[in-house]
Amino acid sequence: MLSRNIDTIRFRIADFFAGRVSSQARLGTRPAPDTKRVFFVVHNKNHVTIFRDIAKELSARGIECRFVTIGGHRHESQAVAALEAGMLPRIDLSEVLRSATHGDILCVGNDWGPSRLRRAIKVLKQNGVQILGVVEGARFLLSNQYKRVDKLLCWGPSGHDIGAKSIQIVGSPVIERAFRTRHADRTGCRVLINYKFSGTVKDKEFAWGHAAIAAAQEIDPDFTFSTHPSNKNVPQQVRISPEPFSRLLADATVVITRSSTVIYEALASGACVIYAPLADEPRAEFADPAGAFEIAANATELREKARLHQANPRLDSVAAQAFLDRHVSIDPGKSAIVRIADALTNFLVGKQG
Repeated sequence: MLSRNIDTIRFRIADFFAGRVSSQARLGTRPAPDTKRVFFVVHNKNHVTIFRDIAKELSARGIECRFVTIGGHRHESQAVAALEAGMLPRIDLSEVLRSATHGDILCVGNDWGPSRLRRAIKVLKQNGVQILGVVEGARFLLSNQYKRVDKLLCWGPSGHDIGAKSIQIVGSPVIERAFRTRHADRTGCRVLINYKFSGTVKDKEFAWGHAAIAAAQEIDPDFTFSTHPSNKNVPQQVRISPEPFSRLLADATVVITRSSTVIYEALASGACVIYAPLADEPRAEFADPAGAFEIAANATELREKARLHQANPRLDSVAAQAFLDRHVSIDPGKSAIVRIADALTNFLVGKQG
């Protein structure tokens, strides 16, 4: 009990001096809500995209949902902008510590950072708040992820390899959407470059970008260049497409990318993938494509593999489907949104799957 109180006091003092605690919280008051609630922690735009439809489904069931931002996080402004665009109200993480009660759920897509969130999870668990994780994106098999959640909602069978305390397979709304909008009649060679870098070294980013462009130009002079929302640096004189990635993917026959959920989306949509990781980049589940996509270890290999798609890009649909089946569960009768909402609802009422 003493340890719990010390943790709570330490966290609130830090928030007080950071200016993140309301006057009511400073007085130490804690309202007692009549209903159990789900607090969705959003680090970035991706989390808002994942959680907003789940929250809508839960709200229709009469469950109160709140979106939580992490003050001072490097992508906080990105998350705030996405929430405001969807007219979704938000509270700060410090408010959750003040108001969350036994039986409430804190739902996260990331349980390993920043340190402020890790401390909050520790305090909330001690106070009886349940911590649920929803796999946020690719490379979920990295060893530092999803070790703090009470239950993890995974995309597919490979979720058993993550090492979480408890898992439930629910699919992925993002990949499911790509699968359901796939186009089988693509012709010609249309290359889409997915330029995704966040907080890395600029010279590595630019070297990768120039290598991808050189490979794309070999087979498609009108290639499309798309950047991730968290990108800070882009090679000069590159024309960046303003179109949403899902729309660009619908026209692509070949996608060049680093580690990203885009690999799953591209395969699900029917496009070929050339995976071009950095030399020191952990590959996680992408280390063994089993014929579903190609790996280019350097700029030379990237150009060589791109040329193979010039005459007639072809996806090994059997290998691609096997890879997807391993990592992503799709239920034709129930969407991933509903499956996730069902899991959260059952966890709230104590019927854990």
